Amino acid sequence: MEEYNDKLQELINSRLSERERKLNKMSKWNKKSKSFVLRPMVGFVAAACLIGALFLIPWENASDGTTGVRSASKNVDKLIKQRNFEDALLVIEKEIQSSDSILCVLLQDTSSMDEETEYNIHAMQMKINDLKEKRNIIVNKIQK
Repeated sequence: MEEYNDKLQELINSRLSERERKLNKMSKWNKKSKSFVLRPMVGFVAAACLIGALFLIPWENASDGTTGVRSASKNVDKLIKQRNFEDALLVIEKEIQSSDSILCVLLQDTSSMDEETEYNIHAMQMKINDLKEKRNIIVNKIQK
């Protein structure tokens, strides 16, 4: 009888250890699935922060009463200071086109119109208006 109890005890112990092993694996899988869900969210949040930072960066003020507008490829203010108005105008035109396309994308996604999206739309409209003012100033300088 004792031998039977020992085998039963061993069987119970092996089943319990197997159960513990499976629970540990399941726990690891759950952690991995949570990180799998969080990874794209972290990327999305980082991208949103970068886009938000573009709107919050203070722009340099140039002389001549023009507001500073940076471009990804060239600094418009430097071109104006160098009296290279044609190139500055080209950069501003490209920036206006880019901003218009971003604004169109923001306006098309009306399904998730939250405060942040409304803010981004307003900021993009302000940027476009600033660029257009800068363009008018440059056109006036070219005509002089």
